[in-house]
Amino acid sequence: MLRSYHIDDSLILKNSHIDDDNKMIFFITFIIGIFGLLIHLLLLFFFYHIGIIEMVYFNVISILMWSLGIYLNYTGFHTYAIYSFNTEVLLHSILATMYMGTDSGFQFYLWSISALYILDFKLSNLQALVMSLLLIVVFAFLYLLFSEVDIHYEYIHILNFSNIIISGTPLIFALVMIRDLYSDRELKLEDEGMKDSLTKLYNRSYIFKKAIFEFKQLDNINNPIIVVMCDIDLFKSVNDSYGHAEGDCVLQKISTLLKESFRESDTLVRWGGEEFLILLHNTNIQQAYQTIEVIRKKIFDTINVQENPSKKISMSFGISQLEDFYSLENAISQADEALYHSKNSGRNKVTVFTNKMKL
Repeated sequence: MLRSYHIDDSLILKNSHIDDDNKMIFFITFIIGIFGLLIHLLLLFFFYHIGIIEMVYFNVISILMWSLGIYLNYTGFHTYAIYSFNTEVLLHSILATMYMGTDSGFQFYLWSISALYILDFKLSNLQALVMSLLLIVVFAFLYLLFSEVDIHYEYIHILNFSNIIISGTPLIFALVMIRDLYSDRELKLEDEGMKDSLTKLYNRSYIFKKAIFEFKQLDNINNPIIVVMCDIDLFKSVNDSYGHAEGDCVLQKISTLLKESFRESDTLVRWGGEEFLILLHNTNIQQAYQTIEVIRKKIFDTINVQENPSKKISMSFGISQLEDFYSLENAISQADEALYHSKNSGRNKVTVFTNKMKL
């Protein structure tokens, strides 16, 4: 989904040929189509008012072509919709400039539609470039052929100004939408690059590339952050006895349980192998201990090896508190030390770091 624009699926027929990949093209073409149709309805009355009957007749054809393009786009034929729009604008720009001269500004619509070919991903880059350049060449020739056309229209300069604004609007709209689309994709790819492919949790790089910057913006006194390190007990024996596929299944079960047990504001990270890091926001040590203790028991009661249900899975936990803006690495080390104590004292335990523990 886009950050700035939301595509309304109700615009798309349930039985249409529009898939998710083409929704953006559909949306841009749809908006431009409606915009163009309304403009040509107004131009129909405009040309009738100033007495250019030939352009009145052509605008009837224009309205039909824009309506056809909207219908083609609606049924999934985006390429043909773009061709319908561009053909109409090309002919309309030439005829309107021929009758009213370049002072009217109708030639500027050629610049606008040249960008529409960029939306047609069925064209190669070279084809799109050639098609767009041909429109610009036509634009240049209109100045050579019709710059001396003299029409006695009192508001010709206002018409020129209006046409420049109107022709530029869909161009800017399309470019902003494309920019937004690729920005959204870049963020999505960046986010996916910071997630573990097996568990779908964030990976270690997330903490040091993104999360640590966010933590520096927090007031740790008013918004305490608890760091939890946890490790699956005797996980190597699961892989050795039942295979890595079973081990992966255990990791996925653990990850799902953790995601269901914490808030969206908390951060879950697969630290590496069978080890996980959890960051709890707006939570003190006592609350964190109680929460983790419940989760520890739940893991032991519900997670087992699929091939051998009697083989229960347990986890050990270590807890510390982030003391100041710049001590995340230190807090992780403290939580890791507390985890080490849980492991050495029998496993399947929760230990809170104290100053008596040596790093």
